[in-house]
Amino acid sequence: MSPQISRRMSIAQNFPPDSTNQPAKLVPQPTKLEIAKQNTAIVYFVLPTMSQTLENLTAIDDKLSKRHLDLDPGGYFIIYLDRETSLICAKHFTNIIDDRGLAVDPETGKPIPARGKVERTQSTLFTGRTAKELCVKILEETRPSPVTMLDHAAYLGREFVRAEIALLSDREYVQD
Repeated sequence: MSPQISRRMSIAQNFPPDSTNQPAKLVPQPTKLEIAKQNTAIVYFVLPTMSQTLENLTAIDDKLSKRHLDLDPGGYFIIYLDRETSLICAKHFTNIIDDRGLAVDPETGKPIPARGKVERTQSTLFTGRTAKELCVKILEETRPSPVTMLDHAAYLGREFVRAEIALLSDREYVQD
């Protein structure tokens, strides 16, 4: 039985208070972050060979990051953190996919480079406090949806979770 359940049961057993008129003791509930930290510590304790597994998982992930992707005709997102407001931000940019499969700026007709700085104005800025909140705003509430491909939606979900973890742990976030 978990310590939380045990504590709750002891409160229930001592309620109502006995004849000494002692008030029932309330146990403060842990936050999501405290629970996550406890679970992380448990995982590291239970799985001491995790470093080898993490290396293997990282190698798999690195290999998958190099695969060919068809671009979403609905556009692309630039994801970053706004630490002052504790928000995950996603700038959405529209594009057209030409017959070569390249993303083209709809205003200029020129291909959009995959690397380097590009001066474009986003069509929409989405923000959320959590990965889930951001996914709901983009994938469920926005019509028409700026995401038209399932693999793009899955990618965004993974990236938003990575961004949320970086925000909570005060680590750097770099979009994959």
